Formats: sequence, C-alpha cells, structure tokens
Amino acid sequence: MRLRVPVSPPAPRTKTKIYYDGQCAMCTAVMGRVRASQKRGEFQLCDMHADQAMPFDKAAVAREMHLIDAEGRVYRGAAAILEILGRYPRWAFVAGIGRSPLVRPLLPLGYAIVAANRRFLFGPASRIFWLKATALIAFCVGLAISSPLWIGPRSYPPVPVWDALPTLGHPLAFHSHAGTFVETPAEVARLAELTDASLVGLCLDTGHTIVGGGDPLAAVRRYGRRIVHVHVSDAKTQPPEEVRDNQRLMPGEGVIDLTGFFQSLKKIGYEGGVIFRVRKLAARWPMRWARA
Repeated sequence: MRLRVPVSPPAPRTKTKIYYDGQCAMCTAVMGRVRASQKRGEFQLCDMHADQAMPFDKAAVAREMHLIDAEGRVYRGAAAILEILGRYPRWAFVAGIGRSPLVRPLLPLGYAIVAANRRFLFGPASRIFWLKATALIAFCVGLAISSPLWIGPRSYPPVPVWDALPTLGHPLAFHSHAGTFVETPAEVARLAELTDASLVGLCLDTGHTIVGGGDPLAAVRRYGRRIVHVHVSDAKTQPPEEVRDNQRLMPGEGVIDLTGFFQSLKKIGYEGGVIFRVRKLAARWPMRWARA
C-alpha cells in the first residue's frame, strides 16, 4: 500500500506593483509599453485614480512614479524607471549605467526636467514639440556644416577703404551722435586723439553737438580743418534723456548762433558740403527756410 502525501501548490509570486498617474501622458506611455511586453505578468499596474487603497499620497505619485518590488522595497522616480528597465534583458545594460556612481546622482534632475515638460514630450502636443526640436537641430547642424561659408574672409572680404577713398575724392568722416558712445565733447576729443587725422575726419552736427553738451563754435575752433562735413540744425537746451531725433529745429528756432557758426567755418577755410538736417515739414514756407 502506497502512502500518498498531499502536495500543496506553490504560493503565487508577489508581483511588482507600479503606482502611476493615469492622467499623465508620460506615465501611460510607459505603462503601455509594459502591458505590451512579455514581462507584463511580473507587474501589477495601479492607476492612482482607480486604486483607492494606494499606500502613497496621491500628490507624491502625481509628481513621480512609485514602485514596490516583491521584497517590499520602494523605488521612486528615476529609480523606479531603472528598476523596470532592469527586468528586460535588452535594457539591463542601460539600467546598469544608470545605477553607476557617476550617473545615478544626475538621474533625479533629469527625471524632474522630463516630468516638468511631460505634456510637451508625450501626448497630442508632443508632435508639435518634436517637430520644432527636429527643425532646431537641423538648423544647428546646417549652421555648423556651413560654417566655412559664413565665418572667414569669404563672407566679409577685406575692402581697401583707405586706399579707395583718396581715389574717390571723398574723405572719411565720423559723425558724433546723441545717444551713442561718442556724444559728448570729451568723447569726441578722445576719438580724435585715437585716430589719424589724415585718415579720419569729423562730421560736425550742430544739433547733436548742443544736445551732447558741446558748443559748435568751440568745436570749429578746436578741430579746424579736420572738419570735412557739416550737418546743420537748430536745437534747444534740454536734458539728454528728453531728446528725440525728430526734435530738430529750423535755423533761428533754437539757441545756436548759426551766423557765428558759419563765420567760424569761413575763417578756417572750410569748403566742404553743408546739409540741413531738419525733421519738420517746411513745404508751406520754402523761401523762408531757404533765406534762414
């Protein structure tokens, strides 16, 4: 007579539980891959919105994925992702790199950045995001490849300015201008000191000289024949921050002694051009302004 000993079936293995936000496009995308894999039987997927007996705070799960393995160990965020990848032979190597001492400290930051932008990286809006990202990457790659075309002498060929100007019969003149780096009398003097008078002349603008705190007559006496061009407009004294370029006045409407100015030009033998730079409609009184 044989004695039969009853054998009880093995206890079912505890599954690894993953708690995630079912309304998160990134989480649902990851869980969809898990469901479609051959390892789906090892995981129990728990949507925080459907699982009322969840052992974690919903706000915490909404911030990052939570995982409880068969031994009861808890993994959160990037660590949970590594634990999932480690179950798949083809991703085990990646999981091993992620657990290395050099990479592991950086994973929480990377997870936080991806989680903060998950609505753009996953879901309906991701197509537009990745389209923009692809276009930007293509632009940067094209810019790098074509660098010889826009960096170097081909894009900015050297122009023999100093050699060409004498043959053209036109001297080079620097125009000091209100609201720029060369505006005040001291700045104009510094420019004149640092440049060669035979190469760089000055364009004296009466309106901008007054606005910059200077005196056109004093400028004529100081720079003399270095003045190779003249702009004329009248101006009123006012703080520089209140000056607008469209406030140029007609001769006689401001504080500049234009009669004395032209007499000073005559004394230094100035024979260059004079341009009246005025932003006022003078069509009704053309002869009046011409006489002025």
